[in-house]
Amino acid sequence: MTDHRAIIGHLILKPPNRNSARCLHDIPTPILNNPCIKFPNTKDKYLFQVYCDETDAKIKLAGIHDWLITDHLSFNLLYNELTKIINDTVVEFFSRIERKQCDVHKIVTNPQIQQLQARSHAIGGALRLDTNPTHSTSYAARQTHSLLSTEHSLNTNTHMPPYAPS
Repeated sequence: MTDHRAIIGHLILKPPNRNSARCLHDIPTPILNNPCIKFPNTKDKYLFQVYCDETDAKIKLAGIHDWLITDHLSFNLLYNELTKIINDTVVEFFSRIERKQCDVHKIVTNPQIQQLQARSHAIGGALRLDTNPTHSTSYAARQTHSLLSTEHSLNTNTHMPPYAPS
């Protein structure tokens, strides 16, 4: 139930006169992919065969079952058509897992608690940024990371040693 696909990437070189430390704002925002497909219950095992039959029928109806592959363009076209048929059919029969929606009753309205939550999220983002510099983070997380990195580099002697259990 994974979505193994070929990956096509684009490389955009940045000009050499730019300082890499100043390029934090160039990190792209993440794109949310479709949620995973629901795996059917044991009582719905028949859906696998129905899905298989329907996918075969759609491929035959589209007429792509006897396409000839002559070059990479025809392969890509066939691959894209098959992927579309397979994905559309699997969603039709199994559906997708629903993403969690924000619970309106759990929204904090107290400004001080909101500030504490925002600070906590920014620190979490700064930690993610510290472990993976290419990770997409918010502006507040990048600012917090920069501030804490500077503070750490200026005050290396004042930090406590790591905790060691006894």
